[in-house]
Amino acid sequence: MALQKTDALQLAGLQGDFKSFTYGAPLSEAALAGQLDVAFVGDQPAVNLLSRSPDWKIVARLMDFRVAIVVPTNSPIQSVADLKGKTLGIPFGASTHRVALQMLKEAGLDPAKDLKIVNIDILEQSDVVKAAAGGAWPKVDAFASWDHHIALYEKNGYAKVLKSGTALGVVMMSQSFLRDHPNEAAAFLASFKLAYLYYAQHQDQVDKWFVEAAGGKIDAAILNTVAAIEPNMTAKSLGDVSIAVSPKHVAVLQEAADFALSQSLVKSAVKIQASVLSGLTGEAERVLSSRSLKTATTK
Repeated sequence: MALQKTDALQLAGLQGDFKSFTYGAPLSEAALAGQLDVAFVGDQPAVNLLSRSPDWKIVARLMDFRVAIVVPTNSPIQSVADLKGKTLGIPFGASTHRVALQMLKEAGLDPAKDLKIVNIDILEQSDVVKAAAGGAWPKVDAFASWDHHIALYEKNGYAKVLKSGTALGVVMMSQSFLRDHPNEAAAFLASFKLAYLYYAQHQDQVDKWFVEAAGGKIDAAILNTVAAIEPNMTAKSLGDVSIAVSPKHVAVLQEAADFALSQSLVKSAVKIQASVLSGLTGEAERVLSSRSLKTATTK
């Protein structure tokens, strides 16, 4: 919303055509169909895209976001270990898939033997949780989910968190875009930093834009909860906004790639280091410096 509603893109000499997706799977299909130049996506869907096409690179860090295992508010289940013998619904291939299985193992459970795991996409999950309004869910005892869904469930009293963790979002670009428009690619990341700083300094306003774009279906208070986990939300200047992909991020992404292969979610191994174009964030800094860009404003 900050990219759309401020002059961040225009300051870097760009215009944007924005396309919205409910989650990573349909976004990846659009990317594979050549309909996108830039993609904002979670770590696990990023791995899926890399495994299916050599035409994509990870160019920046997007955000940290919360993932969790949740149960109905009135559920007697009090811990992840209590899921033994139960049924857990997971959107297969999402970031929360990997993190949820890690949580099960940390609780001493064997995901293949100690409980039943079923593939339920995030939209179906959301419908089930909302319909039950805090009561038991048919066919499943728990869900693995991510924000903003978790924040919504908690606020409305629909679900409680058994255990939460974090996952990583990244910015990806097609190699054809990088090859044909290298200056614009760097300028986009410069705009991205400007928009990030604007959001950090005008969170209430940007949240309001998002609520309006969502047709009023999301409470702004939920967005505050969702954003609280992101380090860039404390930024006071452009220098505080970190979008570089660090070695730690590469390790997380490689873990996601190895998980995808072990679960047969991808057909071949993905080497993350070879799929990260780390130099583009430096080019973005040069764009910001050459244009003396420090802040974005509303249009």
